[in-house]
Amino acid sequence: MSFQSLTKYVDLFKNDSFGEWQGGEEKDGVITMPYVSYTAVVMEFVHELHDFAKKNNQYDMHNYREVLDRKGIKVGKEIQEYDIDNVDAQTVLCMMMSVVRADRFVEGKLIRYLQDGYFDKWLKRLKEIDMLTVRGEIDRVIKEVWLNKICEEYGVGKLIREASLQCSLYHHLRNRLDSILKENNLYLYPEFYFKTLKYRADLAIVEMDFTKDVKHLKDCIVDVVAIIELKYAGGNSDTISNYIKTDMPKIKEYIKKLSYDCQYYFGVIYENECEWLHWFDKRQTNNWANGYLTELNAGYINEQMIFEVNSCNNMNIQYENSKCEIIF
Repeated sequence: MSFQSLTKYVDLFKNDSFGEWQGGEEKDGVITMPYVSYTAVVMEFVHELHDFAKKNNQYDMHNYREVLDRKGIKVGKEIQEYDIDNVDAQTVLCMMMSVVRADRFVEGKLIRYLQDGYFDKWLKRLKEIDMLTVRGEIDRVIKEVWLNKICEEYGVGKLIREASLQCSLYHHLRNRLDSILKENNLYLYPEFYFKTLKYRADLAIVEMDFTKDVKHLKDCIVDVVAIIELKYAGGNSDTISNYIKTDMPKIKEYIKKLSYDCQYYFGVIYENECEWLHWFDKRQTNNWANGYLTELNAGYINEQMIFEVNSCNNMNIQYENSKCEIIF
């Protein structure tokens, strides 16, 4: 479920006056009752909110008072004071509906809530919830592509070096995530450069805002959703092992220093016999990497090529593997 039909108003409300008070004048001894003439943007939002309620009965928005009562929230001033940082979508939607419906009986209530920033806060919370769902879907697809498509392509000889691995992963992610990327202003870039750290990520999924008045594309970045670092090597020398490990402190730097709610993926194809496939140990996965890191591993165990997911990001698959059928 996406809330984009509503969250688009975060931007649309930015330069909107919301409306103005009219009436209240006396003419021929008759006083016109004051009322608010709302802008077209506000009227469109109200229409969209009611339309969303009709199409999504699971949120029970028309029974907003009962819903909020069950959650211990009283309609009225308590809504203004309620901390919404961790509330669910139904709570936010019912809060908005309660104000819109109350405006029919208390003239000007809606414009006051708009002007005081409550709708901006509520819509931004819906946007956060949307992005959590999007991040979860992206995570699921990355893991599935590794276990299935990348495993399959390695088995038929389509992958030979890191560059081909990067191209293949880019191709499959673009295909599988196309609609999600488009709907959320997300873009998948290879060799994405992070100027502050002077690092270049093999693949990155970033949110862009092309309405910004800037000269360079890099200045349109709003958020970073996923960073993927890749390694492809064979041989059992310390030099090869150390080469693979060069990206490990890099990922730690990403997690420690980038101010994004981002997921990090370390993809390694190691053409060598191994006792285990993961590269990070519990000292790392139980500490700074916990909640952020997923390893996408591949290597030989008992002469069988295995593709594996080892994750500590608490999303979707945490551990799974698949045997690679090599036919070349």
